[in-house]
Amino acid sequence: GSFGVLANHAPMIAALGLGELKLREPSGHERAMVLQGGFFEVSHNKAIVLADGGEWQEEIDLPRAEKAFIRAQERVMGNLPGIDRDRAKAAYDKAKARIKVAKAKLGR
Repeated sequence: GSFGVLANHAPMIAALGLGELKLREPSGHERAMVLQGGFFEVSHNKAIVLADGGEWQEEIDLPRAEKAFIRAQERVMGNLPGIDRDRAKAAYDKAKARIKVAKAKLGR
């Protein structure tokens, strides 16, 4: 799911999963990143994100993410011996999220 936080929001803490984080700066400029889980806290008009990992939209190498997606998809779909399916699924989900965020910048 998603949520937004405006000025004077009630205090809250939320666990974050893999997905997109959008940040609107006071100037109105918006930035996006792929977030790899963590926690979000808002209190007294201050928001804090403690992330397991993340990558700003402009730093995502789209061709590399697409290649990683194809590799992960082959591992998830294949029945190859010695493949850790949970790890392959996590790589698949991460590559998919990176592609989505990168393409949003390109308007695709």
